[in-house]
Amino acid sequence: MPALFQLELRGDFSKAGGIRLPEQLKCLQLFKFEPTGLQHLTELMLCGRPAGHDAVLIPLSPRLRRLCLDVDFADDRTLELPPLQEELVIGAGVTRPFALPLPPGLCRELCLYRALTIALPLDGDEQEQLHEPHDIAWPASIRSLVLRYWEVGMDLPRCITSLSLTETLPFTLDNLVFNTALALESLYTSGLSGGTHDIYERLGDHWEMVRLPASIKKLTLGPYINNNAVHRMMENGLPPALEELKVESGSDFNAPLTALPPTLQVLHLNKTFDAPLENVPAGLQEAVLPTRMRLPLQAGALPLPPAARVSFI
Repeated sequence: MPALFQLELRGDFSKAGGIRLPEQLKCLQLFKFEPTGLQHLTELMLCGRPAGHDAVLIPLSPRLRRLCLDVDFADDRTLELPPLQEELVIGAGVTRPFALPLPPGLCRELCLYRALTIALPLDGDEQEQLHEPHDIAWPASIRSLVLRYWEVGMDLPRCITSLSLTETLPFTLDNLVFNTALALESLYTSGLSGGTHDIYERLGDHWEMVRLPASIKKLTLGPYINNNAVHRMMENGLPPALEELKVESGSDFNAPLTALPPTLQVLHLNKTFDAPLENVPAGLQEAVLPTRMRLPLQAGALPLPPAARVSFI
């Protein structure tokens, strides 16, 4: 295979007798595969439990630039990322911590799961709030952080302009955005997928204490917003310079929107939105509304700026 540069392998290769990878191979995706001979790769995706009781994915190729990792390691060592690493995506199968310092060339989106340098148990037992080191040398090129099921405190680097949080707790969000020196412009957040009425009652007062940074220009709300009382943080007011407010179409968001900032240009609501919508800014340029609002809009009961482009879901 003299021209092979990218390869994807699936299935159980533990009894295949071994495979010799061509040295010109640059991108490899492995699923349940014994990771050997990876020293010349620049891009690697590892999914599923590595074959072999003592399988260890260290050392990775020193040439590696992109790593998508969804497996754990068979020892207790921290993962040292290759120095040329540019892109990192971490999945739910990774529980081992990462070693510092981070590669200086990390750029694009940095996608992390639960924690960075702290090893957390998988049993979900409650514990006191842990915090990442305060002196992490963040690469200056990083602009976006995607944090899934994030469970620890962390000082966000000032270079971050976009933050995405899924399965969010109010303590976590408040801790991350507490630093008023941040230049955060975009925020995505969603609630806990397993939310119950007890969770709503327990977290509601905490969500009321969350203050969204004034610098945010784009706010996106995902699923489980009302179910987890996430919407109660909006009772403190939306960011004064907000330009885009988007709610994913399948979200359960259903809180009154009666004090939208005058800077708002884009408004996307979810299919089930049924709360009051009032005082829409004159500068609104685009709106996506639930179908039930079509008749009130046509009847003039829902005043929108004449120049606004309107569609329905």
